[in-house]
Amino acid sequence: MGMNHKTAAVEAREKAAANCHDAPTVVARLKNDYEAREVFYLATCNRVEILAVTENVSRTKQGMQALLAVSEEKNIYTHQGIAAVSHLLQVAASLDSLVVGEPQILGQMKSAYGQTIQAGGAGLIVNKLLHFAFRTAKLIREHTRIAANPVSISYAAVELAKRIFAKLSDKRVLLAGAGDMALLAAKHLQATGVKEMVFTNRTFPLACDLAESFHGRSLAFAEMTTGIADADIVISSTGASNYIITAKMLTEALQKRRKQRPLFIIDIAVPRDVEPAVGDIDGVYLYNIDELQTVVDDNLAMRQEEAQKAIAMVAVEVEKFAEWLMSLELLPTIIALRGKIFQIVDDELGANKGWLAALPASDQERVRHLLRAVANKILHSPSEKLKEEQASDMAQGYSVILKDLFSL
Repeated sequence: MGMNHKTAAVEAREKAAANCHDAPTVVARLKNDYEAREVFYLATCNRVEILAVTENVSRTKQGMQALLAVSEEKNIYTHQGIAAVSHLLQVAASLDSLVVGEPQILGQMKSAYGQTIQAGGAGLIVNKLLHFAFRTAKLIREHTRIAANPVSISYAAVELAKRIFAKLSDKRVLLAGAGDMALLAAKHLQATGVKEMVFTNRTFPLACDLAESFHGRSLAFAEMTTGIADADIVISSTGASNYIITAKMLTEALQKRRKQRPLFIIDIAVPRDVEPAVGDIDGVYLYNIDELQTVVDDNLAMRQEEAQKAIAMVAVEVEKFAEWLMSLELLPTIIALRGKIFQIVDDELGANKGWLAALPASDQERVRHLLRAVANKILHSPSEKLKEEQASDMAQGYSVILKDLFSL
């Protein structure tokens, strides 16, 4: 049971997360007060959800609703049985994410699983299910292109820079702006191992903070021309109402620059930071947010196509988990049946120990071996039949009949 970006506004999700508080709180409340046997709790910026294993469904549901601070039924989704398994696997594979294919959710789930283990919430089923989810997510990333191309403007900007240059390790990047776009671009650039990042902003302390965070260099906004002259790539994402990079500024900057050294400018601001005429200057290559958005839209469409392949893969893994889950229901029946038959053998041996004692020890062992061999042969066929049927609709029926016939 949970809520995500599709079912509930951020205020509702914040309220639920605050009420749940953390994994130890959720695990303790549901196990102690609402008859849950196992509990897994997951909270991210886009979702808050609880998975529980229980034999008292209605009681545990009451606890989950209380923890999630449910005020309106439409805010939550509830999945039970195999539908819950399918949902969790889709979450792990980022098929239920705001951005399909994003990689963060898997790390968040692994972290939540660790907290659940520490809180005592994970048992046989939660452990098996979470490992199934992690394996499924890995398979999907290996066998589909669901995460292949960028679907954020900042990431697309950095990917464009990587395509333009054979490598970025010897390149200087000037980032103008200190908002979320600049921050995300800086994170992606850092991952590529650029030679140097220089940060500039109208509010200079913000540029200094970013420079410190990314081990870069800060530059006064008034010195933008100098920064452009030294840069190989300029990424601009300020909130300015007028152009902050003009054709005149570029002409001045290029005069201080080595000849035959191209300059790539990526303008991801709205309204635009860079005067369009800049793109007409020789040696300057200008890309704006509309051009990047086209790339992002194409990539999103491609991810949706790949998502269909991923959903089919999830279905296969869900079926495998269902077979395992069904085997848990039949396994105790098989064990109990074998135990019952061998107990009869042992009881009969005990009842006849008087005349057995008259036999040589080797013959006594032969009799025991003979009786156990007969019991094994009698048990072989029903045991194998139960294993074959464990994934079918007949499994539960067989289990009930055997328990009734043999008083298990």
